[in-house]
Amino acid sequence: MNPYFPCPLLPAIGLLEIPAASLAAAAALGLAVATTGTAAEETTATATPLFNGKDLDGWVPMHGGQWSVEDGTILGRQGAGWSTDPARSGSWLRSRKEYADFVWEFEYAINTRGNSGVFLRSAATRNPAFTGHEMQILDDLGREPAVWSTGALYDVAAATVNPSKPAGEWNRVRIETTGPRIQIRHNDHDIVDHLSNRRTRGFLGLQNHDEHAVVRFRNLHLTEKSPATPFPATPHPIPGTIEAEHFDRGGAGIAFHDVDEANQGAPYREATQVDIEARPDASNGHGIGWTRAGEWLVYSVEVAETGTYDLEIPVASQKTGGTFRIEADGIDVTGPISIPDTGGWSVLQTIRHPGIRLEKGRQSLTVVMLSEGPSGSIGDIDLFRFSRSTPPE
Repeated sequence: MNPYFPCPLLPAIGLLEIPAASLAAAAALGLAVATTGTAAEETTATATPLFNGKDLDGWVPMHGGQWSVEDGTILGRQGAGWSTDPARSGSWLRSRKEYADFVWEFEYAINTRGNSGVFLRSAATRNPAFTGHEMQILDDLGREPAVWSTGALYDVAAATVNPSKPAGEWNRVRIETTGPRIQIRHNDHDIVDHLSNRRTRGFLGLQNHDEHAVVRFRNLHLTEKSPATPFPATPHPIPGTIEAEHFDRGGAGIAFHDVDEANQGAPYREATQVDIEARPDASNGHGIGWTRAGEWLVYSVEVAETGTYDLEIPVASQKTGGTFRIEADGIDVTGPISIPDTGGWSVLQTIRHPGIRLEKGRQSLTVVMLSEGPSGSIGDIDLFRFSRSTPPE
């Protein structure tokens, strides 16, 4: 495998081409069209409105503030209660539904010296800027980007540029989430591309920050991406063994991300971009190779009992390899795991990582490739074997 793809727009993820007539029809309706996956794993979706232009149907006011509909826009004013305390929430407008992977497009206008934001995949309790993420909105035309300025993921990732328009003018935003990856496009500038270690599913939200801020939102549309599904058919049981090459179905940007668009290895699941290698020493005769920083793979699992688990991973690397981590429903549960020099690409060595806390039930494990080593890769991976390290709770 090979680094998180540098694509600000879904067509750049893209492996499929939508017929021009279909694109034209969608555009005529003011809707975005998303395509992901290979020819064998195609998924398509069209944007749906999050705001009907008439009332706040589909939205839930949280903790005060004033929200109304005026001239076909959502108007927020008289915000209250905001602080940097992760445990305490101020006033915001929450979506009625939770969302995971999506493309969210909208426009906003903020008043002079105004302060606002939008929330991504946040919880309904505590401070949504910290349970999920907040994309900051300020009247700060011309200021240098920072982790608190317009377009930033608040307190986490600064925008690369600040393309804000003057107070009162309309700004366009496109936010795309794919597993742990968050990308933001603001007024036709790609400004954020961040790998998050927070929730990968939650509520969307609009913020009215204080009594001085007046913010308007319009043209809110959301395209939900189709979820990944287990390969070959059912979630992998834990305790148990997960073959590295048995990542979920769903295509690029949903079940995996691989930098190059070709399977560099064996003709096993060859319709995928993921680089699968044939190797006689692997348990299934195959493994994952050509791994690069930023790539990721999703595995649907069913954890039998809440508790602590130990992990064994046969790996191979010529020279010292790189690092990766494993997330459970978007939460880092391992920290960085390092791959050593095993004596060559053809030599598997089992590394062990004990004490992984997992909750009972179905969830998604995401293997995120973090950094490459002197080998020029993260390393080759055969499988992931989970066993209980403590009695079930």
